[in-house]
Amino acid sequence: MSGVSLSSHLTVLSPQNNIVTTVSDQPTLYWYIPKTEAKSADFVVYDPEGQLVYQTKVALEGIPGVVKLSLPRTVELKMGQEYDWTLALDQSPENEEQNRSVGGKIKRTALTATQKAQLAAARQPLQQAEIYAEAGIWQETISILAQLRHDRPSDRNINAAWKELLESVELKEIANAPLIECCRVDK
Repeated sequence: MSGVSLSSHLTVLSPQNNIVTTVSDQPTLYWYIPKTEAKSADFVVYDPEGQLVYQTKVALEGIPGVVKLSLPRTVELKMGQEYDWTLALDQSPENEEQNRSVGGKIKRTALTATQKAQLAAARQPLQQAEIYAEAGIWQETISILAQLRHDRPSDRNINAAWKELLESVELKEIANAPLIECCRVDK
């Protein structure tokens, strides 16, 4: 193992296979962005045929930390298809940083009738996150936990659930990284 800590690398918060499963047609993706000289990043999504679905420039502020980006309402992911995405930090030629881009896949999937009933019966968001996690639906699991962590940062149960989720995908090193409301989409 090298002596480089994960906290110095641009990192996707996703399962090890880098496939983010979701029930949403406009999911939210999460990254850990390390301290960087980059002021912005380019985010692109491609459909299974390689056609551009969405592209935007994201302004980076308040880094380092865990950031999120939601696809806009103008984008609608189709059920059962895998979409490729990339996030690349903009760099000036005189300041080349390693690990300046990451990528993965987004796959929209459906819940079973049983899972829908379990979610409807779940009274607390933490219970809903557990149901999504058991169903293997990554995006909703992490989004619920991130929102809970943002709303109640000192809640031990929520922090424990967040850490457990990140440890389950071998991201223990960034489990304590702050959630940053940094990124806005430049129109």
